Amino acid sequence: MVCFEVSNGQRTVARRLDLPLFAELLHDLEADDHGEAILYNSQVDMEMYRANVRKPPMFEEWCPEGKEEFIRVIDELAAVSAVDLRMSGRYIWNVALDWDTLEPLTAYRSIRTAPRSEDLRVVVRATNNPVW
Repeated sequence: MVCFEVSNGQRTVARRLDLPLFAELLHDLEADDHGEAILYNSQVDMEMYRANVRKPPMFEEWCPEGKEEFIRVIDELAAVSAVDLRMSGRYIWNVALDWDTLEPLTAYRSIRTAPRSEDLRVVVRATNNPVW
């Protein structure tokens, strides 16, 4: 794992607004505080990466957007680097980057459709039945 500067990610995504969902990705990079850098995987095992992307969501409350296009693009690539960008309880972005230049090639996101964990904690406290 290597660090990827968020400001560099904003610039590279802004250059690729012609790609599906990249305007939304740029918005999330700019609107939410992800710190100065995020980790990315520079040595992706493509067979495992493709298999993991094809898996259905582990929880029904996460709804993927743009996953089919993401799969189509990575199926044509020999190597990528990868970034998972998460905002607790709201979204998870999966971004495939060019292995050499770290330019974003494709992305999809999963959006949480169920109540956020903060909302669930209120219910748990009200019932006096702590879960975590």
